[in-house]
Amino acid sequence: MTFWISVVAQTDFPSDALLECGNMNYCKFVMKRDYTPHIYFISPRVTYLDSFTSITFNPKNTMNLIKDLESDEFPFINARIGGNLVDFEDTVASDTGFHSFWRNTVSGQIGENTI
Repeated sequence: MTFWISVVAQTDFPSDALLECGNMNYCKFVMKRDYTPHIYFISPRVTYLDSFTSITFNPKNTMNLIKDLESDEFPFINARIGGNLVDFEDTVASDTGFHSFWRNTVSGQIGENTI
């Protein structure tokens, strides 16, 4: 799917101003299915502060986008599910591997919650 982005600026004049790129290729947004991760399961489905949850996901090609990590850096350390922060810092190590186009499972601890 390909989109071209433009912005409508609200003004005090009778009509709004349409802001577009001089070169439309700079405003081109391409979504590719191969780079859109997919979440299969979240277990348990109800989360609360300091509980642990497991997420089964397929990162697709996003793991190939992560480059030049130091030996002690993680590919990701947290995520948000329904506004709740899930922290993977204690359960994912720098040598933990996640495979593209496979179902991977990771556990994390629920941190700050929404009301």
